[in-house]
Amino acid sequence: MTLQEEIEFFSALELNEENRAEALEAFRQLKTKLNAGEVRAASPDRDPANRSGWIAHAWVKKGILLGFRLGQIQEYSLGERFRFFDKDTYPLRDMTKADNVRIVPGGTSVRDGSFVGRNVVIMPPAYINVGAYV
Repeated sequence: MTLQEEIEFFSALELNEENRAEALEAFRQLKTKLNAGEVRAASPDRDPANRSGWIAHAWVKKGILLGFRLGQIQEYSLGERFRFFDKDTYPLRDMTKADNVRIVPGGTSVRDGSFVGRNVVIMPPAYINVGAYV
């Protein structure tokens, strides 16, 4: 089965202990591809008949929503003054200097499952959500 077929299959299922691990693995593969920019939630369409100029990929949206269904609330707080709680399937994206992205201090979050290209400068306040392609 292709990744798209797996995502569509698990999205339509009632998740339980028997299929959760397989669904989580398909979701993790999708998130890896989103992080790498190999899969997009929407992509440009050069067809002049398409007035919006974009094609939405419904199966990717289903996969993103599957990640929320699979996730459990986890605390990610940094001390008592910076508290937050989110799904464990969507932590902040782990970025390093090797990504060659400038993240200027002052209120920026980049969620796992988003693509941020090299040489991008992120200026606060900024929130880059899952499925974004920057």
